[in-house]
Amino acid sequence: MTTPVLHVVFNLSAAMSLRQAVRQAGRDDRVVALADDLSFGPIDPCDGDARAQWVEAALGYCGWDEVGREAAGFWTAALSGDNRRIAWMSRRSAQEYAGFLEFVWRLGDTPCQVIDLTEFALAADQTGAPISPRPVGSLGMMPTRRILENQLLDRVRDIAAKDRGAGRARGLGGLLG
Repeated sequence: MTTPVLHVVFNLSAAMSLRQAVRQAGRDDRVVALADDLSFGPIDPCDGDARAQWVEAALGYCGWDEVGREAAGFWTAALSGDNRRIAWMSRRSAQEYAGFLEFVWRLGDTPCQVIDLTEFALAADQTGAPISPRPVGSLGMMPTRRILENQLLDRVRDIAAKDRGAGRARGLGGLLG
């Protein structure tokens, strides 16, 4: 029996594209998405109630507590179970990178893999016409067909436990760099 695959993404747009790609590829992998954007506000500790209070006070937006509840469900799904975890991220996206760093921090020594799109570039426009290669800013900005055409589901690499430990010691800034 194979270990179930869980794709972990850090924005909702990315989840929609990736779910479609997984389905079109004929795979039964699950995708979970962090609805919260950890690139702003209090994140140490990453407490939903504190973030909701800060968002209301600093940004004047009410209702962030719902995002916190969704985030709690995400963390439970992303960190529990006996899954092969694959995190998708780009350091070109503050939202994805911040979410990824929190994810790796919370994982501790649990094995995981990553698909890092930071240096990935598309060499065709929306119609498929060739263009000068352009970096992908975020998985959320990539259409489903581009995920499949570029075989991104297979660009997985391991993150060794020793690298995660060293990254935590450095504040995770150099984990993938």
